[in-house]
Amino acid sequence: MPPKNCCIAFNLRFISLIVSSATITEQLRCTGWIVNLNTGEVYLRDSKDRSDATVYLTEEGIAVLKKLQELLTSDNTNASWAIGSMYIFPRRTDPTKHVNFNSYRKFTEKFNYKLGLGERTLVRAKKTRKLYKYKNHFTMKHLRKTFVTAFGNTYGVQAASERMRHSSVKVTKDHYFTADAKKYKVKSLYGADNVVQLKKVGTND
Repeated sequence: MPPKNCCIAFNLRFISLIVSSATITEQLRCTGWIVNLNTGEVYLRDSKDRSDATVYLTEEGIAVLKKLQELLTSDNTNASWAIGSMYIFPRRTDPTKHVNFNSYRKFTEKFNYKLGLGERTLVRAKKTRKLYKYKNHFTMKHLRKTFVTAFGNTYGVQAASERMRHSSVKVTKDHYFTADAKKYKVKSLYGADNVVQLKKVGTND
């Protein structure tokens, strides 16, 4: 099993990449990525709409992957378990497979709680050991909807739908976009109305 601090480093970079490029969250279940760190070009095999695709990382996303590359090539690295994997983010329990939602779900719950983006309830306690149940207030679906609404209001719904590789503009309109963003906005951690709420309760992925 990989060292805990190494897994945390991978998880943090994975979340950073998602936040810096919301479109990547749509491709988490693809079979593999081929990345050009010089151009930020990412070739996806078997993406969300079941076809190959080429997407582009933001400058922040490129920086995240370069930091990860430095971690893998460092002389003092403890990430040797991931070096032989074909995936940028291999599964901790089996590096021959890529991460999926369950790979980082528990980490994200605790991470969001520490940032004030979630809550927890004590389930039971025994001496110094405590078991909590976590609930996220800001999920990956919130991130995608916020991105699509902001992008769509700036560049048009068609452009937003293409950027997210949705099967149709109708899917984008029905599930991700609203022209009246204020109707769905909620107070964020910092008191700013900058998070678009979900139209319907959905999954956290």
